[in-house]
Order: sequence, then structure tokens, then C-alpha cells
Amino acid sequence: MDKKGVSEVISVVMLAGFVIAVGIFSWSFLSSYASLSRLEGGERLNEDMTMLRSMISADYVLWPEGLAWLRNVGTEDVVVMRLMVYDSGGRLRWSSEMGPIYREDAIGEYVLRVNEKGLYRFVCTTCDPEKPVMLNVYYIPVKLLSEATKTNPETMLFQVKSFRSEGTEWGYLGGGVAPQCYGYFQGKNWTWVDYVDPEETSIAYGSLSENIRVRFAKASEIDYIRVRVGVVSLRENTVISMSGSHQVVKADTGGRTYPITLRIESVMDNWVLPQREWYFDRLSSYRTCVELIKLFWNTFNYRVYGVYTTVYHGSSGNYNITAVLKDCTGNVISRGWLVRTGVSSGSYEDYMIRIYPYPSMFDVWRVEVYVQKIS
Repeated sequence: MDKKGVSEVISVVMLAGFVIAVGIFSWSFLSSYASLSRLEGGERLNEDMTMLRSMISADYVLWPEGLAWLRNVGTEDVVVMRLMVYDSGGRLRWSSEMGPIYREDAIGEYVLRVNEKGLYRFVCTTCDPEKPVMLNVYYIPVKLLSEATKTNPETMLFQVKSFRSEGTEWGYLGGGVAPQCYGYFQGKNWTWVDYVDPEETSIAYGSLSENIRVRFAKASEIDYIRVRVGVVSLRENTVISMSGSHQVVKADTGGRTYPITLRIESVMDNWVLPQREWYFDRLSSYRTCVELIKLFWNTFNYRVYGVYTTVYHGSSGNYNITAVLKDCTGNVISRGWLVRTGVSSGSYEDYMIRIYPYPSMFDVWRVEVYVQKIS
């Protein structure tokens, strides 16, 4: 083979080696880039999922008091980062600085943990105190809050919720004072009751057995808890803190007759049960009595919007059924009524009573249903 042939072979070999080297380098680079992209994509997906799991609601936004009770109804601890106030015409009137906002109800605390309710204050010197305002709340999960976020928060994506302020003409709102019942829940588990149905032995005379059907509708966690149920001598029962159906508990109601105020309370110091008093009315002269009460509430913001009740009518006529809800201090926070005409004697009538305003389930401590014969 001549020198020219050897030179061509060497050139081909060198060129092939160069191409292979470039290919290996490119493959390594692209592989590393793909791995990095997958890692970054996974981190972004985790951040997005964390954002989706964070959610807040507003129990009350009071204006012109400038108080907002916000509740963490998601599954991630969050931090409120900015409050913005818009007037009734939709114009921005006030904004806080971007950064963690400290709670008014907890000194030195800005984290709003799961199931907690926190008090926040806002101002708007140019807003009309006689007209409602819109409060925008910017918040972020604690997991995504870093020192860099605190100093340069504009680089982060926030969740934003808008809440309309409420008038202050009902119950404790009449004095412009924010609800005080929240203190009972701090650092404790809770469970709600939304259905109570005493078992009757003789409905015509309003006589009761010792069995009470109760539904524990929602709780901060599912566990076996001890509760006391009754009228005077409360009896202890063990129940599941949250269940989709009612549970039968024992009470000191055997042989008693309507009207009664049935008490349901937690025995355990680390558990709170707000809906602890249920009043069932009776018109003895007409053998008419309330025999079942159920609260209807929104599963998103936990506000009660209706009271369902069943009434036995021992006399025909026209009736007015009234529902009254009270807070932990005994103040009326909501009410509603319904009139039904032409009721037959000996009939069971179901009533769905719309109430106003719509209180949070956390603020409902006593439920009363009254029956009145109009004619």
C-alpha cells in the first residue's frame, strides 16, 4: 500500500473517532440536560401540588372595623403575604407590604396552620365606611416560603382569594366585635354535630326513650372520643369523631317528654364540640312537638345556610316554625322561620328553614327550633 493510501485510512479513522467523540459528548450533554429537566419538572410539579393543597376561607370580614377572620381549610400550613382592599367600585384603595403578615390573635406568629382560624387587620382610610369592601388575600404554603421569598417575594407564585366584607347588624356583629368563640379551639381537636334525633316511645305525648341518634359530621381527625349526652344527668358514651351516618348514643331522656334541651359535650380536655345544646319545642295543649333537627352547611366554607326539622302535629291548623342559632356567649347569630298552612292532625311535616346570616359551624353552639300555632 502506498503512502497515499495509508494517509487516507488514517484520515478516515481520525474523522470517525472525532465523530464518535462528538456523539458521546452530545449524548452525555443531552442526557444530563434531560435529567436536570426531569428534576426541575418534578420539583415544579411538587410545588404546584403543594399550592393546590393550600386553601383558606373567611369566617368574617368586618368593615369598617378592618378585621378578617381567616381559616385554613386546606391540608398545608400557610402564610398570608399581602392584603389588598378594593372599594365598592372595584378600585384598589389599600395594600400592605409584600411579606409575611403577623396574626393579631397570636403574638409573633404568622403561620396559619391546618384547621386554625387567625385574625388579621386591614385599613382603608379612603374607603366609605357605609359601603362594603373587597379584601384580596395573597398567601403561600409554608413549605414554599424561603428566606429568598421573604426578601424577594415577587419571584414567587401566590394563591389569591377574594372576600367581600359583611354588614354588622346581627348578633355579636351588631356591636362590631369579632367572634370570641375561636379561643376554645386553640391547640385542640374538634368535632361537629349536625343531626340530632331523639327516639320517641309515644309521639302523641312526646315521651322519649334513652336512645338518641347523633351524627358527628366532621372532625379535625378521626378517632374514638368520649362524650356526655343528656338533659340533667349526662351519660358518657364512646363514639367515632367523624362518620357519614348517625350513631346511637344513650342519654338520661328515658321517660322524659318534650320540650327538652339536649346537651352533647366532650369529656376529653383536648377535644371541643361546639354544637352542644339542642332545644326541641312542644305545644302540650296541641300535642305538637319538634322531633328531629339537622343543620345544612356548605362543605367548602363551613357556613350554615339551613335548618331541617320534622314536627309532629297533633292538631290541624296553620303553624309557624322558627329556627334560632346562638354562639358560645348565648348571642343570636342567625335565625329563620317558615309558615305552613292547612296542616292535618296526626301528620308529620318536614320543614327546610332558610336562615340568615350564614354563620360558621365553628360559631354555632346552641340550636333552637320552636313551633307556634297561628290558627
